[in-house]
Amino acid sequence: MNNTWRLASKAEKIKEVFDFKSKKFGEVVEIKAEAKAGDEFLSIDVFLPGVNRSDWNVITSGWHTWSGRETRGKDVGIADFQTKFSKKKTEVTVEPGMGGERIPDNEARSYGFVVFRSKDGKNNIGVGIIPSLSEIEDLRFKLVGGGVVVTVRKNLEKLDHAREVSFKLFLARGMCTEIIWRFGEELAGLNKIKLMKDRVIWFSWAAYGKGVRQERDIEPELPYLAEVGVDTIIIDDGWEKMVGQWEVDTDKFPDMIGLVGNIKKLGIKPGIWIAPFMAVRESEIFSLHPDWIVKDSEGQVLSVTNPQIQPTGRLWPFIERAVGLDVSLPEVREYLYGEFIRLTKIGFEVFKVDFVSIPFVGQLARKGKTSVGYYREFFQELRARVREATGREIELIGCGAPMMESIGLFEGIRVSADSAMPNIATLRYYGRIYRIFSAIPVLGSLIRGKVMDIHTVMYRDAAAVAFRRALVFGRAFGLLVDGVHLNDPKIYIDKTEKRKVIEALPAFKWLGVLTNLFIGDSLVRAGLRGRLEWQGFLARFKKGQEMWIDEATGNVLVNE
Repeated sequence: MNNTWRLASKAEKIKEVFDFKSKKFGEVVEIKAEAKAGDEFLSIDVFLPGVNRSDWNVITSGWHTWSGRETRGKDVGIADFQTKFSKKKTEVTVEPGMGGERIPDNEARSYGFVVFRSKDGKNNIGVGIIPSLSEIEDLRFKLVGGGVVVTVRKNLEKLDHAREVSFKLFLARGMCTEIIWRFGEELAGLNKIKLMKDRVIWFSWAAYGKGVRQERDIEPELPYLAEVGVDTIIIDDGWEKMVGQWEVDTDKFPDMIGLVGNIKKLGIKPGIWIAPFMAVRESEIFSLHPDWIVKDSEGQVLSVTNPQIQPTGRLWPFIERAVGLDVSLPEVREYLYGEFIRLTKIGFEVFKVDFVSIPFVGQLARKGKTSVGYYREFFQELRARVREATGREIELIGCGAPMMESIGLFEGIRVSADSAMPNIATLRYYGRIYRIFSAIPVLGSLIRGKVMDIHTVMYRDAAAVAFRRALVFGRAFGLLVDGVHLNDPKIYIDKTEKRKVIEALPAFKWLGVLTNLFIGDSLVRAGLRGRLEWQGFLARFKKGQEMWIDEATGNVLVNE
């Protein structure tokens, strides 16, 4: 075994790993173990001698598409050991389970991969999990003696049968970008579906929020979206009667079939937002099928989200907590297949499936498969059922999804948190409050300033997370950055942060790892000047712009 890392002698080398210049610098190894019925976890340790606190930084990864709050710049994804060890609890919604799990002192967490980066940028060691797509697999690491122990752990979820379990690891040393790029190639080999490429997708959420309406909002956008080169439109959250009750709200969308037809006449694919595993307590599904609802370890109904604007109901849109549907139950899957089939028959071709990490937060009723197994089975079977019922193929964009466990399920996946909240003034309840208070002298300017701060922080984080994830997952997913904004006067993004994104995204595209965009602007509000700016940006994005990464500093350098 390589002296750079030490594993148990039962580790079997599967292949050697090569960099771009055909020089050997790593290997893929596999360790097999037997799991008994009822086992909860299995783990193995990798010891990395010589990695110490003073001379090394650490690059970690998050489990979920929304994971990560980082500052864009030379240290994106990079921090020292002290910073990585400072986190005391897991986060809600961006880690498996309900979050809040205590992290031991002198231990840090990562998902998928971890890179220990020497401060001169020349001597780096990476450990990556090549996922089995059967269990959630995480990484923990701590300083021990003269190095670091990386623990690779599988969550077996106490299944009701014994089985063989395989750990497959990517181990490499050398230049950081080469390690990450080569690991990404291993992940790409797991994908078996055709990914989105060079797509420009407009979605209604950031521009109009839950208050979106067909005649007032969507229809006036259509000619301008076609003009700038949008190829797909997603009617986002707000079209439905309520989350979990996927019937068209005809007060807001009086002729959904006609709208879909008009979108297709423009040569644009019609798409729609759906959170298949989520329901609000007001919905019929909650009252009629209480046995379908995800429970906690005590058998009580589990609330699956923090209170937030997006997935909530009509009566208490900011307070009410949503619940989850148990995807291990065949009757739940049959119900959801029927909803997708009905929407496909209306004419929708693309589905933005949101909050899809719900199967991983509670206790599924059946133990024949892990949560990963039921999750993957649902989406794989969904395509076949829609094809059988309608004769049509659909595209799926994953959102709020686990990164590793979703490889091969979606044509595209969103790789960052919301880049902007919806225009607050358009929201049904809080829009009224916002408009009243923002009109008050002095107080109004403070409120508007705070709103801009929120948007700008989210926008910055979106670019930062996309930068890191593009290198790792770019060839395994059709990656989308959520809601790029150039010139919508009612979406409050700091001009400096806008400029950084405008510069960065064509450079990512040149690398070939960030190939699709979500446009978040209203092109009606952007006006002629704004639409011309969009046309110019999309031309630059599609062409790409040469870039490279300086190993010593981590800076992204773009050719002028």
